[in-house]
Amino acid sequence: MNRYIVTLLIAFASPAFSGGDHFPIHVTEIEIDGSNFSFNAIPVTEERKWMEEECTSVKVSGTYGVLKWLNYKAPISKDEHALALATLQKSYESEKKIYFGYIGGGLHKVSSCSYLSKGLLYENGNVYSIYHSI
Repeated sequence: MNRYIVTLLIAFASPAFSGGDHFPIHVTEIEIDGSNFSFNAIPVTEERKWMEEECTSVKVSGTYGVLKWLNYKAPISKDEHALALATLQKSYESEKKIYFGYIGGGLHKVSSCSYLSKGLLYENGNVYSIYHSI
């Protein structure tokens, strides 16, 4: 009985993140310095509004969290993060929309329409942020 209670306490005390979403954006500004990045984007609202519908622009900044992902095999690696950054850069240079989103609790909100990321993932032409372990 005690083992059952302990298991339940651990399960409810641990944050659970699942799911995710992505949104069409136009990258209007981007800065990349190694694995550090920051970009501003305008949601393509004619197609689909950003998760905070009042946002007319969004800012995402972050880095590849080496210590966070050190013992975490999939789905993120430093190479995967670099590929996602290159994809964002290419989208900016070509002025083409890209789908950007999150997996689990992948975007940590710091203020209205401004977010932090601890790693980026490239998947089927889309870029996803990961903040918490999934």
